[in-house]
Amino acid sequence: MQPLVTVLMPVYNGEEHLAPAIESILGQTYSNFELLIMDDGSTDRSGNIVRSFRDQRIRYRKSETNQGIEQTLNEGIRLASGTFIARMDADDISLPQRLALQVTYMERYPETGVLGGAIRHLKQNKPGKIVTAPLRDDEIRVHFLFHNPIFHPAVMFRKKLVEHHAYPLDYRYAEDYRLWTELSDRTIFANIPDIILHYRIHPGQVTKSKSRLSEYNTDRIKAAYLSMLFPGLDQNEVALHLDIISRCRKVELLTAGTWLEKLAFLNLRKQVLSHELLLGQLGNKWLECCRKSSLKGFHLHNIFTSSPLNRYARSNRKNMLKYYLRLILP
Repeated sequence: MQPLVTVLMPVYNGEEHLAPAIESILGQTYSNFELLIMDDGSTDRSGNIVRSFRDQRIRYRKSETNQGIEQTLNEGIRLASGTFIARMDADDISLPQRLALQVTYMERYPETGVLGGAIRHLKQNKPGKIVTAPLRDDEIRVHFLFHNPIFHPAVMFRKKLVEHHAYPLDYRYAEDYRLWTELSDRTIFANIPDIILHYRIHPGQVTKSKSRLSEYNTDRIKAAYLSMLFPGLDQNEVALHLDIISRCRKVELLTAGTWLEKLAFLNLRKQVLSHELLLGQLGNKWLECCRKSSLKGFHLHNIFTSSPLNRYARSNRKNMLKYYLRLILP
């Protein structure tokens, strides 16, 4: 019987955490899947670990050379038998109900093409903080302006979406973010509220060792998405947007406020995003800019309240407390 789900797991020299990752998939409560392990030219014991599992649901493919995760994922998509593809990294742990929860959602909502979920950090084999994500499509599209709200190791998507539109090769360490924004005019996004994956934090992660390239490509994606939504922006405005959302301290406060208000106005005119949700995000970003500025006291508060965006700031208590402390502390 052809599996409904292909769990796509790339691995490169992942012997340290590979066995628990495989076990977490084989232990799923949902059973109609194949586990496609794409070995990107490992030189350690990864292959031996995979072969030690005697489970017919495992398919193992190894390339002779290291090609990079983007090409490895695209080759895995080509080989996948499932209607749905669930991503899985070789150092994470999928919780037992993960596939069951995601398949149920995808079958109930056939218009949804990309589905993520909440994750929990795993550090030194101890559960850490829970990281949630916006649930609805309209929320996710607003968040794309600021960050990637789909956790890649926890995602499930429909194979037909990516058969002719696979991971881009020129956005290394941010290839998933770029793919989602490229698919944004073709499908619906969602996240389920359940914690479905333990995301392992360890020194060897690509996201830490290659952080500069990841940040550079992430900025490129945000710039492209912004320009797609609001054509005609000049490069100075795009650069200002990136500085505000990534490095608040670098931008003069009134300049930041002017841009955020303009972005709200552009969206009000074009209605490409939920205006209420965008105002909430812009209000929070305005609060963050003020909180991180070099100004203090009533002068800072006067600038914060001078922008209409202050009415939409709905940040968490911790950030609000930090802001008010800047008003009263010397």
